[in-house]
Amino acid sequence: MKKSTVLLLLTLILLMQFGLRVPFLSEPMEGDEGVYAYIAKGLLLGEVPYRDTFDHKPPGIYFIYAGIYKLFGEDLFTLRLVTSVLSLFSTLAVFLIGSCLLGSAGGLLSAFLYGIFSGGPFLEGTMSNTEGFMVIILLFALYLFYLAENRKKLAFYLAAGILSGLAFMIKQVAVFNFLVFLFFAFLSSDRMFSREGWQRTGLLIAGLAVFPIMFTAYFWIAGAFREFFLYAFMSNLGYVRPMVGVFTTKWGIRNLFRVTSLLLEDSIPLLLSFAAGATIVFKDRSRPWMIVLFWSIASLMGALLGGYYFGHYFLPLLPGLAILSIYALVEWRKRRLPLIFNLLGVMTILVLSVFVILNSYRFYLSYSGNEISYARYHIDNLSMAKEAGEIIRKRSNPEDTILVVGGDPTIYFYSGRRCPSHFIGLPYLFPELFKRAFIEAEEVIQKRAPKYVILTRPVYDEFFSLLMSNYKIFLQRKGRWHDEVVQWGIFERKKR
Repeated sequence: MKKSTVLLLLTLILLMQFGLRVPFLSEPMEGDEGVYAYIAKGLLLGEVPYRDTFDHKPPGIYFIYAGIYKLFGEDLFTLRLVTSVLSLFSTLAVFLIGSCLLGSAGGLLSAFLYGIFSGGPFLEGTMSNTEGFMVIILLFALYLFYLAENRKKLAFYLAAGILSGLAFMIKQVAVFNFLVFLFFAFLSSDRMFSREGWQRTGLLIAGLAVFPIMFTAYFWIAGAFREFFLYAFMSNLGYVRPMVGVFTTKWGIRNLFRVTSLLLEDSIPLLLSFAAGATIVFKDRSRPWMIVLFWSIASLMGALLGGYYFGHYFLPLLPGLAILSIYALVEWRKRRLPLIFNLLGVMTILVLSVFVILNSYRFYLSYSGNEISYARYHIDNLSMAKEAGEIIRKRSNPEDTILVVGGDPTIYFYSGRRCPSHFIGLPYLFPELFKRAFIEAEEVIQKRAPKYVILTRPVYDEFFSLLMSNYKIFLQRKGRWHDEVVQWGIFERKKR
């Protein structure tokens, strides 16, 4: 295939991918995005993450948001637009990897599949979440590792390690993908403990350490190393352990079933063809394809680690699904199976693809931003948070502070107001921190007197009595949280 033809087709694929994401540009901000946006704004104001505001993600995502804000502005549409443009680089990386393994036609087909399915409504690939940025970096790390394996240049191992370290500083689960590199680099020679194997693993580990060392130095100089270490890494051990019990609870089983069913609705044709490709890889044991397969399994492990599932956790699994699906198609043709098997396979994939399209077409053709949000999550907190934030922005001054007691930090983004507490939401998954957050909220109400307090979750009676003694109800709303009715309240500080 001519280079000009490849470039034209790749451009069309990227334009198609971007076009599929346009309807989601107006979708309300999601809760995690609200946390990243708040901390990023604090960075631009001279605050230090973890020390000034609690969160349990590594710091890379805050700096990415801060960079976007600094370069392009702080409105939600711009954030969504920049994220959609950056997502094209992940498709480009899928093309590069697919081309190395399958030729330019296979690379284009892999990119086409990834471009379509990565923006599926229930995979949440259109959101500005950690996985969307992490997968771009991990894919280029995988590409560099492939080049290192084939061109025998040690510098590529170092580069793959550096990118893996950056991905790890965006979300901790990137370490699973790095371990795949480590395993294959160490076993890349005939002898188990060869000098070559040690060299390659040493370069990977040295590269991995670059960004963690840089961030450690930053927080050490800022006097926030302890908070950085405790919150970004140690606290997540507490996040994972309680989630083991999710599988034994009614809510946990329902959550697992809900997310699994939604992912099947989004990408069942891809999952079936991936399964065929994975079966062939296990049978043939081709080293390059074993790397892709193990890398995909590592992405799945990262998604399943906590037992508390959201669609975007599974986004890093999509590149492997796309590439291995095309591999299955290529191998299917090579093996010259009876015509009836070919027809059955093609018809199955076509029928399931039509099902996916019919199931999701409203997201692309008719739903508004709020309708997309509700159809995706079956909660209306996100649209209500936008309404509350806009009301508060109109009724307060930029120097006024507000306190959100609940799980809706997006209110800070929409209102443009800061929080006088270390906690911008209640950390429900961390029992000890949850208690501290309530104690600090009481102190804030008594001593710092934020102009507005917003309740988005039930609170205990003593806290509510304290609130009512200092504030008056300004606005109440009823929202839905799956099958439950949630009472919202905006409380305005009483005049003294």
